[in-house]
Formats: sequence, structure tokens, C-alpha cells
Amino acid sequence: MIRIAFIGAVAAFVSLVGCSTYDLPQTAEAGLVHGSQGVVHVNALSCRRDGSIVATGYSVSGLSTKGGLILRSIDRGLNWQVAHDDGSMANVNTWFFEDPRGAEKLPRPFFVTGYRSLGVATAATSLFYAMGPWLMSPDDGHTWVASEPVAPFGSSRTLGEPDVQRLLIVDQAGTLAFTRVQRGLNPWKEWSVLLTRSRDGGRSWTDSVVPSLTNDPHAMLTDGKGRLVVVGPRVEGGKGSLVILQSDDSGDHWVESLRHAPLGYSDWGAAGKVDGELIVWSMDTRARRAYFSSKDGGRTWSSRHIPLWQPFRHVVNVSPGSWAALSVESAGDEQEAISWISADGGATWSASTTGLRRKQSYAAMGYASALINLGNGILIAHAGGSQIARSGDGGRTWQLRDAGLPDRDFGLRAQCTDDKGLVVLAGDYGLLTRSLDFGMTWQPGRMAGAVK
Repeated sequence: MIRIAFIGAVAAFVSLVGCSTYDLPQTAEAGLVHGSQGVVHVNALSCRRDGSIVATGYSVSGLSTKGGLILRSIDRGLNWQVAHDDGSMANVNTWFFEDPRGAEKLPRPFFVTGYRSLGVATAATSLFYAMGPWLMSPDDGHTWVASEPVAPFGSSRTLGEPDVQRLLIVDQAGTLAFTRVQRGLNPWKEWSVLLTRSRDGGRSWTDSVVPSLTNDPHAMLTDGKGRLVVVGPRVEGGKGSLVILQSDDSGDHWVESLRHAPLGYSDWGAAGKVDGELIVWSMDTRARRAYFSSKDGGRTWSSRHIPLWQPFRHVVNVSPGSWAALSVESAGDEQEAISWISADGGATWSASTTGLRRKQSYAAMGYASALINLGNGILIAHAGGSQIARSGDGGRTWQLRDAGLPDRDFGLRAQCTDDKGLVVLAGDYGLLTRSLDFGMTWQPGRMAGAVK
């Protein structure tokens, strides 16, 4: 399901509530309800060093979108209160931004920003975005103040949700870098992908063209020592290709390590490290299970394309040479989440059932899902509904846990963890749940003072 800005998502949400085909959560079942502002849809979670948790999202009441806001919990995700909602984030799809500079600062300042919808100009120009305001917290999310932009991010995708920009330190000299797309008014014309860099700590910025790519990269990874790997699409003559580029000099020069057609229209994920094992996989049902693995940080690739199964939704590196993935497959008149394990760097995979099942219409709506690696072989999976699956052996076997949520059609994509057993999952419809014991037991979150 393509969503045209988050206002379009709200409209879709409202229309689906009235549609009997889907069993969507109701307001009465939501734990996060911001008074008259309505139900809170959570976009992102951040577990802070002081033990608190911060969430960004936006509130919706009926047909009215109230705009972005920030929530905070000081009791590890059980009770939540509004930390900032001054109206400055109206029509902004908010997300967290951690400045990679000053990692020694404790607490480390972090930021919230997002893209504001500018609306549809014409059928030709489609939908453009502009950066919204920046907010900064000096105290792990307790207070927020207006801030100057950390980096000169530009407009993002013209269709669908805007990309979440990330600023990276790409070498030991402290060079900062991010990618953006240089667009014209004609959405059918090829665009240029730019690498924007600063070599003086962010005081000045320069652009250089990233070759071969024609639209937003799906991922950019770095080892922080000058090596970069970029994954993105190339479209020419109406045909799409997946392109993977590598640079060993912080982006001054690029080499194609992979070009594969006709899979370029897919959304692609990337996991691993550019100084070791990498996997790039398709998340689009049109390409089904296509994935590429590298054992040398993206310099060379091996590929597989299996048309019989659904694509991987998530891939995580469990340990050196060992990977786990999650897909959602047809099981009679239901959809079942399947765990996939590879012990040979992604060359071959074996499957096991998680026990997570939803009706067929759930998959058709493209709901969110999650696969979290907690370390020591512990994995957490969610693919809709009231149950969460937990594995203690790297995804080979699974046990179902009650999440304390309604047994309806929804997904949870926002997540954060710490190394003390805390796991938090959240998403749309005001639904959030947390575990304090590495996923063994779960308890739903709620707005502070709410009666449940």
C-alpha cells in the first residue's frame, strides 16, 4: 500500500475503519490517546541512557490530523506523557536524528525533525516535501528547544513516505556525509543522486554526483574509515536495475560491484557490515525472494532469485556467518510468519514456523512487522495481532507470548531495546507494548493517568 504523505495515510486509515473487510483496532482499545487530540500513531522509539524512552509520532482525531508530537516514559515504557506538542510540527512526519558528532557527551544531545507535506502541485510534479523544524533535547528527551538544522537535508521521495535521512561519519578525519536527490519538475525524467559532504565539522557542505543511480538510495553503509557502500535503483528506458556501489575514499570515487536487472523497481534492505558480511534483499512481492550476499564487505556478490516464496521482510545478523530472516507466507486462508535461518553467510536457508498467523487480508494491506535481535540467540518477532513470538536459539524454534494487545489487524514497526531486558514495540492506532525480561512477558503501554 503506497501512502501519499502521512495526511494521505490518515485518510486511508479513516476509510478503512469503516470497511468491514479489515478488523482494525478501535479507539477504545488504544493505550496512547492524547485527550481531545485523538489516537497517537508512533513513528519511532528511542531508549535513552538514563532509562527513559522517547517516542515521536502524530495524533489523529476522526478526519483531523493534529500533527507531530513527542512522548516520553520514565518507567520503562508503561506510562507515557506528552513531552512536547507546541504545534510547530503540524503536518510533519517526525523522526529521531542522532548527530554522530560529540559521542563523548553524556547525555548526548539528540534531535527530532521531519518532512512537511507541501501538497500536490500538478499531476506532473506529483508530491514534494520540505524539511520541517528542528527540535533538540539536551537531557535525554525531558525538555525540547528549537534548534538550527544539523545538516542541509533536502526534499525526499515524491511518491510514498519520505525517506528518513541519516548523517554518517565516513572516515577517521571526521568527514560527514549523506545522500539526497536532485530533482526537476518532470517526475519521469532521470534525476541525479548527490553525496553531500562536509570536511569541516558541518560548517560548509559540497555536493558530488553518485554515479549510476537515478533515485533515492535504499541504504548507505560505512565502516567509518573511508569505505562506503550504497544500494539503490537505476531506471533507464523504462527498465529498472538494482545497483550496488562501493567507495574506498569517502565517496571521491565509486565502483559498481553489482548491477542486476530487472529487479530495480523493488524496495531493498541491507544488513551487515562493510568490513565483513553483507546481505541485500528485495522486500517487494514482484521480485519475490531475491537476495545478494557478500563476504568481503560488498566488493563481490553472490545472488539467488527464488520465485516461489514471498520476500524477506527483515534480515538480521545473529553471529558471524549466521543470519535470520522473517517472511509472511500463505497458509490456507491465513498468512503465517516464517523464520529463516542461514549458517553459511546467506548461501542457503532453512525454515521454521513462528506460530504467528493472521487472516489473508492482513498481508494484502501491507501491514508492518518486526524482527529484533537481542543477542545471545534471542529473537523477537511480530507480524500482526495480539501475540509476539520469541526464540531463544537464533530462530530455530519459537514460543508465542501474549502482548496484551487487541487481536486485530495491525502491525508494530517502531522498536527500541537496551541491554537490561527492555524491549518496546509500537505502531499505529495508539498501540504499544513493552517487555522487561527479554521478551518473556509483555505489558501494554498507556498514557499516564489513563484507567485500564
